[in-house]
Amino acid sequence: MSRFLFSPRRPGVLRWISHGAFGALLVSALAMTAGDGGTAVAAGGALLGGLYVAWVLLEGELVPGRPGLALLCLLPVVLTWAALAAAAPPFVWLVLPLALTCARALPLWAGAFAASVLACGSVVLMITHTGL
Repeated sequence: MSRFLFSPRRPGVLRWISHGAFGALLVSALAMTAGDGGTAVAAGGALLGGLYVAWVLLEGELVPGRPGLALLCLLPVVLTWAALAAAAPPFVWLVLPLALTCARALPLWAGAFAASVLACGSVVLMITHTGL
């Protein structure tokens, strides 16, 4: 696949789709958890949204030449997602746009590894949330 679709300098279609999907899924998860009385989890979701917006604003500066710094800036987003996904099932669905963001921002081997770990982690979280 061409790296042009993921280029931070020329926003490709997949980049905007992943940002839009993250936003839509986050709003949905926030609405579901706030409706169930999970105000602390909803506040954590708002923090996740703020971290993701900060990442989007910094992405164009970090990704092209400094993959190590990109990894350090993505780490709080991923860790916050993991904590929220463990606390409430609706946040697990954010794994797809988050995995696409990792695959786009990190070097090829690191992006593939991060996406694989996120996918496996989300499967485990879904299984534990359903009580199997």
